[in-house]
Amino acid sequence: MPPSEIEIDTQRLKSKAKLDDIKESYETIEQALNYKIGVGTRMDQQKDNLFFLEVVISLCEYDDDLEIESLRGKLGVLKGFEKLGYTVRMEEDNSIICEKDVLEANIYEEYKKSKIILDDLSCVP
Repeated sequence: MPPSEIEIDTQRLKSKAKLDDIKESYETIEQALNYKIGVGTRMDQQKDNLFFLEVVISLCEYDDDLEIESLRGKLGVLKGFEKLGYTVRMEEDNSIICEKDVLEANIYEEYKKSKIILDDLSCVP
């Protein structure tokens, strides 16, 4: 889906977080074969909304053979996110979570930056 078609409804996220037990809401805004991008918000103790952008990258499928070249390419992508200030952590399901806190006004710009980095994944076998 081209960036111009991405809709990020921050008001809806805020409303859902307000009603949530843990005061958080999240929506996937783009899904591809080997990654997904989501945006979310958490309410702090002062009831302010703190937004974040999250990129989930699949390292490999459980039934796939481990492909070293593919992992090298994905490592380059992860380094790109790290350079942009994302926290990078491993999940139990063989995925990597890249997350960054962003100002509400900057969510779309950060999304566009993440897409530039993710373009490198299309070259990874």
